[in-house]
Amino acid sequence: MPKARRSKFRFLKWATGLLLILAVMMLSVSPDTPPPNPPNASQLQRLKSVASQLRDHAGQPKPHEVSLAWEDIQGAGALAARTLGIERVQAFGDSDGAEFRASVPIKFGLWTNVRGYVAPNPDGFPAISGRIGWLPIPGFMVRFGIYLTERWLIWRGVDAPMPDGVLHEISFDKRGAFARVRLPKDSRLYRTLNEARSSPVDTNQVIASYCRLAEMQRSAPATDLVTHVRRAFSEASDAEANKAALVALAMIVVQPEVGTIAGSVRDGIADCRIGDQGITLLGRQDLAKHWTLSAALTAALGAGVSEAMGTWKEVADSGPGGTGFSFVDLAADRSGVEMGQKATDPNHAEATSTTLRTVSEHALLPIQALALSEGLSATEFEQRFVDIDSADYAAMVARIDRVLAEN
Repeated sequence: MPKARRSKFRFLKWATGLLLILAVMMLSVSPDTPPPNPPNASQLQRLKSVASQLRDHAGQPKPHEVSLAWEDIQGAGALAARTLGIERVQAFGDSDGAEFRASVPIKFGLWTNVRGYVAPNPDGFPAISGRIGWLPIPGFMVRFGIYLTERWLIWRGVDAPMPDGVLHEISFDKRGAFARVRLPKDSRLYRTLNEARSSPVDTNQVIASYCRLAEMQRSAPATDLVTHVRRAFSEASDAEANKAALVALAMIVVQPEVGTIAGSVRDGIADCRIGDQGITLLGRQDLAKHWTLSAALTAALGAGVSEAMGTWKEVADSGPGGTGFSFVDLAADRSGVEMGQKATDPNHAEATSTTLRTVSEHALLPIQALALSEGLSATEFEQRFVDIDSADYAAMVARIDRVLAEN
């Protein structure tokens, strides 16, 4: 065998051996993290409150103080994980720091078990290290990964702040975590992250579609959702145009700020923006908002994210001061998700847009859905369904899907 070929063969042998060693270290035959309990209504309400505070204080010169109990951190982890389709995530912690665990299924019955460790830091971004299977990930590698992410965002044209400029302090105790956070007001970071998806929504099409719908509403005001759906799809025909139409429709029905899921639209709609039009579905404004927002989220972020957000909202609503868990709202969510999937599937987009040009109100949401239970408190929901992972809850969701399919 020639020397060059022997050298190449030796390199391939060593490279293959190294990959096999890494695979053995990183993969497991079983998960080491159990599924978390679903967040309850109180946890979700507290998380919504923190998210609202951060949004309201974005762009302020001084950091905003945030604290979360360990049970709320667990709930946040479960919410994020389920939204991303990961079933096994846990969070633990004390005054020495926090530990996050996740088990992700790969293929052929194999799993990747991941652990992350966060140490408190009173002066800025915490020290983070981790482990993938048995392979340790030291803190400097985590920091380097964050640096590369920041470089990538800048390369994409985003003025992304370094984590030290966002997180000014973090500490832990037996009750939970405390942090001082300063978020930038600039939405370009979120726009770029959104555009990094494999199937983005065309911002210019969203702006054009919204302004067209707003002008039609000024010329011929209508308060029924079906009219606005027909208008939105009067010119849309392919999957890309349908995505923009669904986002623009939600901007009309819910609020113009919904358009941020497609990017920065504020300046583009400044001259055509309209206020709340009181649009209804089956006589209810909340159902019109549920349907359009779910369809728009499906178009921009996918059905999994949209379904999870709809479910978590209802769980949160079942808590103190909420309107209660509503299976009627959930039916509107699921109908919007289904239509969003069909309208943005290249194989069904044209046929779906044709259908939506003459759609009836009951095709958007069957009137039978109004007979479903709603206004359930957290206690009532737990008595009847335990939680959203139970067989009884799954049976109720299946019943909703049958009602939607029979229409």
